[in-house]
Amino acid sequence: MSSSPIVKEGVIYKGTTASNLVVARKLELYEGNKFVTFHDFDKDPGNKKTWYIDGKCELIPKTSAEIATAQGKRMRPNKTWTITAKAKGAGEPISLFMFTLSWPKRWAAKGYTTFTLGCESLEEARAWHQHFAASLHTARSQLSMKKGKSLAVSELTSHVSSEISIVNEKGKEPRGFGANISGIE
Repeated sequence: MSSSPIVKEGVIYKGTTASNLVVARKLELYEGNKFVTFHDFDKDPGNKKTWYIDGKCELIPKTSAEIATAQGKRMRPNKTWTITAKAKGAGEPISLFMFTLSWPKRWAAKGYTTFTLGCESLEEARAWHQHFAASLHTARSQLSMKKGKSLAVSELTSHVSSEISIVNEKGKEPRGFGANISGIE
């Protein structure tokens, strides 16, 4: 499935396009920056979607402690389209503790906008939130390191370019450059 280890897995309730409906999904959260949801793991474990966590994603609420109140939702019946279930008011009532992971707008073309998940217990919702927060922290650290490397290379390139300009203008090697540049006129 994946070379990264699974840090948390279980059945969660995923929000649908109709804000009051949820569906049960098996979810596997992997170390690093991704998670996988399964439409019906028992019948078709190959029917899955991989979600990548970007360093610019946001968790709402920001901390697990802010998850405090259960929300009333309806469990969409199996084999029922969301639009049909919404129109008929179908689905069993369920109370869930929920949070949302949202992606930057640039991910929308790839099908990523938000992922809302809920759990029947407050403790479980907070545990999932903490694991997602850790994954988001990892993604942000990777993004920061990537930007740091790019910035360091950019600063070095800028420094070298300005030093070479000094050599060209004055016809001599700059002080403290640390390398003997010859042949530049």
